[in-house]
Amino acid sequence: MGIVTRVTKIFMADFHGVIDQLEDRELLLKQHLRDMEDALSAGETALHRKVAEVKQARREHRRFLKQTEALEHDLAAAIKKNRHEIARMLIKKVNPLNSLCHDIDRQIRFMDEEIAELKAHLDQQKLKYAQIAHRTREYCRLNGSEAHLDDISDVLVSRSSAELSNEEVELELLKRKEALGIA
Repeated sequence: MGIVTRVTKIFMADFHGVIDQLEDRELLLKQHLRDMEDALSAGETALHRKVAEVKQARREHRRFLKQTEALEHDLAAAIKKNRHEIARMLIKKVNPLNSLCHDIDRQIRFMDEEIAELKAHLDQQKLKYAQIAHRTREYCRLNGSEAHLDDISDVLVSRSSAELSNEEVELELLKRKEALGIA
Protein backbone atom coordinates (compact mmCIF):
# COMPACT_ATOMS: atom_id res chain seq x y z
CA MET A 1 0.00 0.00 0.00
CA GLY A 2 1.44 3.34 -1.03
CA ILE A 3 2.13 6.14 1.39
CA VAL A 4 -0.35 8.43 -0.39
CA THR A 5 -3.10 5.83 0.00
CA ARG A 6 -2.33 5.42 3.69
CA VAL A 7 -2.31 9.17 4.31
CA THR A 8 -5.61 9.49 2.43
CA LYS A 9 -7.21 6.74 4.54
CA ILE A 10 -5.97 8.32 7.77
CA PHE A 11 -7.30 11.71 6.67
CA MET A 12 -10.71 10.21 5.75
CA ALA A 13 -10.89 8.33 9.06
CA ASP A 14 -10.10 11.51 10.99
CA PHE A 15 -12.62 13.43 8.89
CA HIS A 16 -15.36 10.87 9.60
CA GLY A 17 -14.46 10.96 13.29
CA VAL A 18 -14.85 14.74 13.37
CA ILE A 19 -18.23 14.51 11.61
CA ASP A 20 -19.36 11.84 14.10
CA GLN A 21 -18.43 14.15 16.96
CA LEU A 22 -20.42 17.01 15.42
CA GLU A 23 -23.60 14.98 15.15
CA ASP A 24 -25.94 15.37 18.06
CA ARG A 25 -27.15 11.84 18.74
CA GLU A 26 -30.18 12.97 20.72
CA LEU A 27 -31.32 15.13 17.81
CA LEU A 28 -30.80 12.23 15.42
CA LEU A 29 -32.85 9.94 17.64
CA LYS A 30 -35.63 12.49 17.93
CA GLN A 31 -35.65 12.95 14.15
CA HIS A 32 -35.84 9.19 13.74
CA LEU A 33 -38.87 9.15 16.06
CA ARG A 34 -40.52 11.94 14.06
CA ASP A 35 -39.93 9.93 10.88
CA MET A 36 -41.50 6.90 12.53
CA GLU A 37 -44.50 9.01 13.61
CA ASP A 38 -44.92 10.16 10.01
CA ALA A 39 -44.79 6.55 8.81
CA LEU A 40 -47.38 5.54 11.42
CA SER A 41 -49.62 8.40 10.35
CA ALA A 42 -49.30 7.39 6.70
CA GLY A 43 -50.10 3.79 7.63
CA GLU A 44 -53.20 4.83 9.55
CA THR A 45 -54.31 6.99 6.63
CA ALA A 46 -53.88 4.04 4.25
CA LEU A 47 -55.86 1.85 6.64
CA HIS A 48 -58.72 4.38 6.88
CA ARG A 49 -58.75 4.70 3.10
CA LYS A 50 -58.94 0.92 2.69
CA VAL A 51 -61.76 0.67 5.25
CA ALA A 52 -63.70 3.37 3.35
CA GLU A 53 -63.18 1.42 0.09
CA VAL A 54 -64.61 -1.71 1.70
CA LYS A 55 -67.64 0.18 3.00
CA GLN A 56 -68.26 1.59 -0.48
CA ALA A 57 -67.88 -1.87 -2.05
CA ARG A 58 -70.35 -3.33 0.47
CA ARG A 59 -72.90 -0.60 -0.35
CA GLU A 60 -72.53 -1.33 -4.05
CA HIS A 61 -72.80 -5.06 -3.40
CA ARG A 62 -76.07 -4.61 -1.48
CA ARG A 63 -77.46 -2.36 -4.22
CA PHE A 64 -76.61 -4.88 -6.96
CA LEU A 65 -78.06 -7.73 -4.89
CA LYS A 66 -81.36 -5.85 -4.60
CA GLN A 67 -81.38 -5.28 -8.36
CA THR A 68 -80.64 -8.97 -8.91
CA GLU A 69 -83.47 -10.02 -6.60
CA ALA A 70 -85.90 -7.74 -8.42
CA LEU A 71 -84.79 -9.10 -11.80
CA GLU A 72 -85.03 -12.70 -10.53
CA HIS A 73 -88.58 -12.00 -9.33
CA ASP A 74 -89.51 -10.51 -12.72
CA LEU A 75 -87.84 -13.42 -14.51
CA ALA A 76 -89.83 -15.96 -12.51
CA ALA A 77 -93.05 -14.08 -13.33
CA ALA A 78 -92.18 -13.93 -17.05
CA ILE A 79 -91.49 -17.67 -17.14
CA LYS A 80 -94.77 -18.46 -15.33
CA LYS A 81 -96.69 -16.39 -17.88
CA ASN A 82 -94.85 -17.99 -20.83
CA ARG A 83 -93.35 -14.62 -21.84
CA HIS A 84 -90.15 -16.16 -23.18
CA GLU A 85 -88.98 -13.07 -25.02
CA ILE A 86 -89.14 -11.02 -21.81
CA ALA A 87 -87.50 -13.87 -19.88
CA ARG A 88 -84.59 -13.95 -22.36
CA MET A 89 -84.12 -10.20 -22.01
CA LEU A 90 -84.16 -10.48 -18.19
CA ILE A 91 -81.65 -13.36 -18.31
CA LYS A 92 -79.32 -11.13 -20.33
CA LYS A 93 -79.55 -8.58 -17.52
CA VAL A 94 -79.45 -10.82 -14.46
CA ASN A 95 -76.50 -13.04 -15.42
CA PRO A 96 -73.95 -10.20 -15.76
CA LEU A 97 -75.33 -8.67 -12.57
CA ASN A 98 -74.83 -11.98 -10.72
CA SER A 99 -71.28 -12.14 -12.04
CA LEU A 100 -70.66 -8.57 -10.89
CA CYS A 101 -71.99 -9.42 -7.40
CA HIS A 102 -69.61 -12.38 -7.18
CA ASP A 103 -66.69 -10.23 -8.32
CA ILE A 104 -67.48 -7.53 -5.76
CA ASP A 105 -67.86 -10.14 -3.03
CA ARG A 106 -64.44 -11.60 -3.90
CA GLN A 107 -62.97 -8.09 -3.92
CA ILE A 108 -64.46 -7.37 -0.48
CA ARG A 109 -62.92 -10.54 0.96
CA PHE A 110 -59.55 -9.61 -0.55
CA MET A 111 -59.76 -6.09 0.90
CA ASP A 112 -60.75 -7.51 4.30
CA GLU A 113 -57.57 -9.60 4.23
CA GLU A 114 -55.54 -6.53 3.24
CA ILE A 115 -57.09 -4.59 6.13
CA ALA A 116 -56.18 -7.35 8.58
CA GLU A 117 -52.59 -7.35 7.28
CA LEU A 118 -52.41 -3.55 7.43
CA LYS A 119 -53.68 -3.57 11.01
CA ALA A 120 -51.17 -6.23 12.04
CA HIS A 121 -48.32 -4.35 10.36
CA LEU A 122 -49.43 -1.07 11.93
CA ASP A 123 -49.61 -2.72 15.36
CA GLN A 124 -46.07 -4.00 14.92
CA GLN A 125 -44.89 -0.54 13.88
CA LYS A 126 -46.60 1.03 16.89
CA LEU A 127 -44.94 -1.47 19.21
CA LYS A 128 -41.53 -0.83 17.66
CA TYR A 129 -42.12 2.93 17.90
CA ALA A 130 -43.06 2.65 21.57
CA GLN A 131 -39.94 0.59 22.28
CA ILE A 132 -37.64 3.00 20.47
CA ALA A 133 -39.33 6.01 22.06
CA HIS A 134 -38.79 4.46 25.47
CA ARG A 135 -35.14 3.71 24.70
CA THR A 136 -34.64 7.23 23.37
CA ARG A 137 -36.09 8.77 26.54
CA GLU A 138 -33.86 6.49 28.60
CA TYR A 139 -30.81 7.42 26.50
CA CYS A 140 -31.57 11.13 26.85
CA ARG A 141 -32.05 10.73 30.59
CA LEU A 142 -28.83 8.77 31.00
CA ASN A 143 -26.90 11.06 28.70
CA GLY A 144 -27.61 13.98 30.99
CA SER A 145 -26.51 12.14 34.17
CA GLU A 146 -23.39 10.22 35.18
CA ALA A 147 -23.92 7.28 32.83
CA HIS A 148 -22.86 7.82 29.26
CA LEU A 149 -23.57 5.46 26.36
CA ASP A 150 -20.75 5.46 23.84
CA ASP A 151 -22.60 3.71 21.05
CA ILE A 152 -26.16 4.71 20.23
CA SER A 153 -26.62 1.48 18.29
CA ASP A 154 -26.73 -0.31 21.65
CA VAL A 155 -29.88 1.66 22.42
CA LEU A 156 -31.59 1.05 19.10
CA VAL A 157 -30.35 -2.41 18.23
CA SER A 158 -31.40 -4.55 21.13
CA ARG A 159 -33.58 -7.58 20.98
CA SER A 160 -37.27 -6.81 20.84
CA SER A 161 -39.20 -7.90 23.88
CA ALA A 162 -41.76 -9.47 21.52
CA GLU A 163 -39.11 -11.84 20.14
CA LEU A 164 -38.68 -14.85 22.39
CA SER A 165 -36.17 -17.64 22.01
CA ASN A 166 -37.38 -21.22 21.70
CA GLU A 167 -36.12 -21.90 25.21
CA GLU A 168 -38.09 -18.97 26.61
CA VAL A 169 -41.23 -20.21 24.87
CA GLU A 170 -40.69 -23.73 26.25
CA LEU A 171 -40.17 -22.36 29.76
CA GLU A 172 -43.36 -20.30 29.53
CA LEU A 173 -45.27 -23.36 28.25
CA LEU A 174 -44.02 -25.44 31.21
CA LYS A 175 -45.03 -22.72 33.68
CA ARG A 176 -48.51 -22.49 32.20
CA LYS A 177 -48.96 -26.27 32.19
CA GLU A 178 -47.90 -26.34 35.83
CA ALA A 179 -50.34 -23.54 36.68
CA LEU A 180 -53.15 -25.52 35.01
CA GLY A 181 -52.13 -28.72 36.81
CA ILE A 182 -51.13 -30.49 33.59
CA ALA A 183 -48.04 -32.63 33.82
